[in-house]
Amino acid sequence: MALRTGQKIVFGGAVLAVVVAVVGGWMGLSMQKLLTEPPAPAVSPDGKTLVRLTVNLKRDDPATHLAYIVHVESVDGATTYYEEQTPYSTRLKWSLRWISTDRVEFKSLQGTRLYGRNESGQWARIDSPESATQP
Repeated sequence: MALRTGQKIVFGGAVLAVVVAVVGGWMGLSMQKLLTEPPAPAVSPDGKTLVRLTVNLKRDDPATHLAYIVHVESVDGATTYYEEQTPYSTRLKWSLRWISTDRVEFKSLQGTRLYGRNESGQWARIDSPESATQP
C-alpha cells in the first residue's frame, strides 16, 4: 500500500512528536539534575578546610528553593564550622574561590558573599565593602 503525502506528513509529525517528547524529557531530567546536583567541594590552600555547596530542595520558601547552602567544614567532614542558606539560585552563574586559607568568596550574578574567620577565630559571613556586597 502506497503512502499518500498527507499520510506521510502525519506519520512524520507523529515521529517528530515522539522524538521531541523523548529528547525534551531527557533534557528536562538533565536540567533538573544540573539544578539540584551540587558541585564538588573546594578545599582550602592549606588542605585543612573545605567549602561544600548543597541545594535547598524544600519548597516551603520560594526565595530559597533551588538556592545554594554554604557549608564550611573540616576536610574529613567531622566538624562543621559554619553553615548558611544563601539567596543565590542554582539557575544563575556563580563562582566560588579561596582568597586565602581562611577566606572564601562566593560570587553570583545576585551578589557576592565573603566567608572567613572573625576576630574570635570562628567562621562567619564577613561583610567587606571592597569584596562583598549584600543582595
